[in-house]
Amino acid sequence: MKSKLLVFALISFMSVKSYATMVVVTISGTTFSPATFVVDPGDTIKWVAGTGSHSTISATIPSGAAPWNSLLDGSTPFFLYIPSVSGDYTYRCGTHGEEGAFTVTTPAEVGYVDRNLFSISPNPASGKIQIQFVETNNPATVTILDFTGRQLLSEKLATGAQAEIDISIIPNGNYIVGIIQNGKTTSSLLCITK
Repeated sequence: MKSKLLVFALISFMSVKSYATMVVVTISGTTFSPATFVVDPGDTIKWVAGTGSHSTISATIPSGAAPWNSLLDGSTPFFLYIPSVSGDYTYRCGTHGEEGAFTVTTPAEVGYVDRNLFSISPNPASGKIQIQFVETNNPATVTILDFTGRQLLSEKLATGAQAEIDISIIPNGNYIVGIIQNGKTTSSLLCITK
């Protein structure tokens, strides 16, 4: 179970969403389309006017969020808003009264990740690796995974500043070395060449 959690944490850490999406809201007649939607913090909302003159005005927003009031017509055909505060937002058209709403999600917590728990040498390696720990008074679990998440090796280590791990049974390639120590998780890449 711990190895599956480690794989999940490592994959989550390496695949953190590094892009934002854009939701386009069109205003036509007396409706917003879509009328409701969900976005992540940092995503962009783009209101686009159809025919005629419209506006988008914040109605209720979370504490700390920036309010907005933008006319949308031939000279200003769109308005962009990038929410940074999680919560529920409602807005309306000041010209015709139509209403819309969106929710900004709360980012999920992955857990505490400490990048300075250990160092590996040599890297690239063949045969054996030395792991040097920063925290010497706590036992640790060392796991080596391939990039599909398959566990190739797992060792529970007693307390100490250094450990030697035999990697001779692992074929050439690039791997993830994960460490769980004192409730903290961290990882590093390891290249094995023979």
